[in-house]
Amino acid sequence: MVIKPENMLANSLDKTIILGLRDGSVYRGTLKGFDEYENIILSDVVRTKPENERSEGIKEAVFKGGNVVYIFRQ
Repeated sequence: MVIKPENMLANSLDKTIILGLRDGSVYRGTLKGFDEYENIILSDVVRTKPENERSEGIKEAVFKGGNVVYIFRQ
């Protein structure tokens, strides 16, 4: 069974997800929206650097779909 990314994202709205980006950084936040290019809007975002250091919380952020390597739903 193949799960399409857009279906997984649609089922994850208002839930916590984890994004891994091409630069190795990882972000956790609540999925608020996405578009056909898989650009992603998160709220209550926390950035975890590759060294597992936590950054200050970010209220809302937009991630360009082309920079996203993986998405996990918590």
